[in-house]
Amino acid sequence: MKNINWCRAYGALSTIVIIILATMLTFKQKEIAIVDSGPSAKEQNDYDKLKTTIQQQQELWAEEWEVASEQRQKEILQESGAYVTEQLTKNIFKAWYGTPWDYSGTTQIPRQGQIACGYFVSTTLLHAGFEVERVTLAQQASSNIIKTLCAPSTIKIFKKVKPFKNYISQQADGLYLVGLSKHVGFLWKKKNKLFFIHSSASNGKKTHKESFDKCRSLQKSRTYVVGHLFPNNDWLMEKWLNTTKIKTIK
Repeated sequence: MKNINWCRAYGALSTIVIIILATMLTFKQKEIAIVDSGPSAKEQNDYDKLKTTIQQQQELWAEEWEVASEQRQKEILQESGAYVTEQLTKNIFKAWYGTPWDYSGTTQIPRQGQIACGYFVSTTLLHAGFEVERVTLAQQASSNIIKTLCAPSTIKIFKKVKPFKNYISQQADGLYLVGLSKHVGFLWKKKNKLFFIHSSASNGKKTHKESFDKCRSLQKSRTYVVGHLFPNNDWLMEKWLNTTKIKTIK
């Protein structure tokens, strides 16, 4: 009798386990389907409109720049730098969240296809209006990507995560480019909070925003190269205003 009861209990438990596993698999399949489905027609249309809006604002400032006084040109650099920072952090990056990572990913469409870390950096900057060499830049070592886009005086190198974080914590709010061991991404500092925005093989193999302390890519790296990107990057913003091609440093 005891054996019969034990068999019944074991059978019931097995059924529960099977149901739980099936439920988990269903949720996972739905999650994958959402990520792989790509943007809706409205989302793609909204993203195209966003790029057009940025271009139109870029052209307005460029026209004003041509006839502006030296003081007004300085103001335009500040205003446009803040504008680009906002467009990237609030709109462009957000559209890319969830896009699958792949070492060879080169997609130019958010959440459709796959994208590698370097291509995420070069593609989002291209869509923000910078005339970068999207493919060439994406294929460079992270240190060369940073040298291409950041003023030399802002580029620093660290070997450990703690001094790197201490340095960033003392810097102004804005966007930074960070090169790690075989990886690159954006570091966003906002009101003393630090976020790493990147396309990564870790944490779901996708493009996402992570807090500094919870990001495995940051915590596990053996080197850190950082450069200040926006705002207050006048030479780069002049190239943006004039749609000047940005030559990749190799």
